[in-house]
Amino acid sequence: MALMKFITENASNSMYTEKYKDNDAIRNVISYVCNLEKTDGCIGGWAVDPCHAAYEMELLAKLFHNNQGVRLRHWIISFMDYELSRLRSQCHCDPMTALYRLGAYFSAYYKDRYQILYAVHGGDQPHLHFVMNTVSYVDGKKFSGSKADYYHYEKYAKGIARQVGMTLYTVKDQTATKYYHS
Repeated sequence: MALMKFITENASNSMYTEKYKDNDAIRNVISYVCNLEKTDGCIGGWAVDPCHAAYEMELLAKLFHNNQGVRLRHWIISFMDYELSRLRSQCHCDPMTALYRLGAYFSAYYKDRYQILYAVHGGDQPHLHFVMNTVSYVDGKKFSGSKADYYHYEKYAKGIARQVGMTLYTVKDQTATKYYHS
């Protein structure tokens, strides 16, 4: 079973009081997500150049005078070994490449309004990371983070997973009491 987790809370030992609201949030998260030692170059994006994603996302927010509050949306989808084996045989490629292709499909839901970056982290437990700018490149409005959007995306992501023979479950972030903090 594949697991999808939206990162909404700080770790208990974090030096930050509010998740993803500080001026360095985009740069720090993208730096972690795009770490070449973890990704082996399997990084893609919509409406953003992955090599300059942090700069472009921060610039867009500044241009629309909307660079306060929650700066990004970050989520992860992880997979069991048997799912990766099945995906490898379906795609006729290595797991990193297969997940990279899958990342494009999972992230395409938001591509018509938001800059979104996706990357595959390899290692013992390969998984996908997604980072979405909360400022729309269409009109500069902030992502609402509504429960309705959450459920629509969850339904979409489960449909993508079903197409490749996987079952996707959503798990809560460590101590999250609500889906998204604005």
